[in-house]
Amino acid sequence: MHQFSPKKWSFLVLILSINVGVFAQVAQKVRPKENDVLLEKLFIEANREKILGNVDEAITRYLEVLQKDNTNSAANYELARLYKQENVYDKAISRAEKAVELETDHLLYNEFYADLLEKEGNFKKAAELYANLVGKYPEKQQLYFDWAYFLSKSGKSDQAIKVYNSLEKRTGIKEAISMRKYKLYMYSGKDKKASQEIELLIEAYPNEAEYVIRLANFYASTQDLEKAKALYKKALEIDPSNPTANMAMVEFFLQSGDTSRYLNALVNTFDNPHQNLSTKLKTVQSLSEQLEKGSMGPAHIGKVIEISQKLHETHPGQPEINLILGNLFYQQKNYPKAIANYTVAIRFIKNNLALWQNLLEALHLTNKQAKLQEHSKQFMELYPSQASSYYYLGIAYYQKGAYEKSIKELNQAIDIAATDQRTQAKALSYLAKNYEGLETIEKADKTYNEAILMQPNDLEITHDYAYSLAKRGTDLSKAQDLVQAILVKDPTNVKYTTTKGFILYKQNKYTLAAQEINKALSLGGNEQPETLERYGDVQFKLGKEAEAVTYWQKALDKGSLSSSLQRKISTKQLYE
Repeated sequence: MHQFSPKKWSFLVLILSINVGVFAQVAQKVRPKENDVLLEKLFIEANREKILGNVDEAITRYLEVLQKDNTNSAANYELARLYKQENVYDKAISRAEKAVELETDHLLYNEFYADLLEKEGNFKKAAELYANLVGKYPEKQQLYFDWAYFLSKSGKSDQAIKVYNSLEKRTGIKEAISMRKYKLYMYSGKDKKASQEIELLIEAYPNEAEYVIRLANFYASTQDLEKAKALYKKALEIDPSNPTANMAMVEFFLQSGDTSRYLNALVNTFDNPHQNLSTKLKTVQSLSEQLEKGSMGPAHIGKVIEISQKLHETHPGQPEINLILGNLFYQQKNYPKAIANYTVAIRFIKNNLALWQNLLEALHLTNKQAKLQEHSKQFMELYPSQASSYYYLGIAYYQKGAYEKSIKELNQAIDIAATDQRTQAKALSYLAKNYEGLETIEKADKTYNEAILMQPNDLEITHDYAYSLAKRGTDLSKAQDLVQAILVKDPTNVKYTTTKGFILYKQNKYTLAAQEINKALSLGGNEQPETLERYGDVQFKLGKEAEAVTYWQKALDKGSLSSSLQRKISTKQLYE
């Protein structure tokens, strides 16, 4: 037995009194006072059980009411609600129908009955209910919308439009009515009538850019692009900062093939903080992918980066933007900036495999040993079955001179990458470097050759072997052949050109070496510490000590990790 406080009982009495009031209003016949009192008591008991959640008891009490008064619409309505709650829809519909029969103009009963009919798919009957209600309450606008809705659901779009027209005569042209008519006309394939609805809306509200944009969108969807373009321009005359119209005009530049104008327009559009962020992100993501695939020329990468940076300024704190910027800088080979953006993105975006791999490769290429080791271990925890996690950890150990640890990780990478010959070949190349570090040269040469045989078109692997031979000063003719072969495929590569100069240096051909490394400097090597140091070495051999020191200092300023560089500068002597 539930115990109730006086406060709760007061609330219950209030609720029951309201229901009794409803009950009293719907009584159809004059009865003896004693019978009225009994019915009211039964109804109060039924409502109490309903409030307490005793559904079965409540149903029993309402049925007792109907046994004594089968014309009681309120009892039928309450039973319908309880049956719906219990998912007994046939009984719910039967009782709701009876309630409406007893009070045909009762709004609440009709709306509930229509809701049940909709669930049963009987849209025609529901429409008939609202037709009757509109006749009874013509001033209630929502009834017209409900009537038209059920007519359209029952396949009578023309009749639904007529209902909206009759409402429009009462209210004048309103967006809610016009857009529903527009959708019905479009659904019926009546494009011209659909456009006329929006034209009437524009005529009624000439200063609303949004309506002009809707008509422009309509013409864009029907491929009438000239009309669409003219309307977007008109919308911008009304609202120059409208993000939708601005973005649409940007797309027209793209479709016309005017990439430069398209990108310039994007810069201004992305400056608008009200422009949808999701749309902006999709746009710059698409641009980044086009650059990566080569469908957009590399000359445009600077402008795409500018657009992305503008997006970052307008919408700070969005890691997706950092990811896109990281990808763009990575494509540009601006690895320090790529790392900076990837590092921000990876705090929030953990499950992006390409992000991890690009970050690790950028750390590897910039010789960030500690960070490479740290992120490789994090990557391994997230992706323990990815060969690349072991590969990069192996590189980190190699860079620290921990050759045995590196060999262990690289062999693990080779085992996991059983069907990925590219990763296997790269791991083999680093295995060879470790063997060099351990001075097992024969094993190193064998492993380099195995890697090249596995991936003959991988220029980096071939270069690494050529550089290894040059450093050792052995088989320089083979080193020269290898580097010459890859320069045919990539003639402007700074690193390969520098290595060609280094091989000439090792052959004591200092003038030719100077020419080759000077060429590397002109290709961008003036930003590369190794190229600068190599050029200083050649200058020293040519007797130009002052120039040698100048270039050694430049190499140091660019972050060179060469162990002998500081000594070269301080003593003004060459150490190899």
